[in-house]
Amino acid sequence: MRSLLIIIYGVYNIISVIISLWVLLYLNMYINPNFIPSDLRWENGQLRDDMTNFMIAQFGLLTIEILLFSFLGYIINNLFISRVLKIENTKIPRLTAFGIFSTLILIAGYSILKFHSKI
Repeated sequence: MRSLLIIIYGVYNIISVIISLWVLLYLNMYINPNFIPSDLRWENGQLRDDMTNFMIAQFGLLTIEILLFSFLGYIINNLFISRVLKIENTKIPRLTAFGIFSTLILIAGYSILKFHSKI
């Protein structure tokens, strides 16, 4: 029974990374630009040639969102391990949250760079 719970824990974390990635990409493409000043994107009514500052601001917002998702994953993993698996004082939730954070930040950074290099 315990090995089944560990498998469920692993599958949950993989699914959470996939869902988080889709949510973060949606937020990055459609919601985050509303929070970034339009001066970073437009100049004299036309799209700027140099979008570096806009990209840095967008990546900063995305990093904050990834931190929030990773913290949420840490809390859920910690509750699952302590209450369902009955393991106390373990580093597994922290390592999992760090792994989720690292994976999402690399994928998100790569996707932003690929998107803005085509503009």
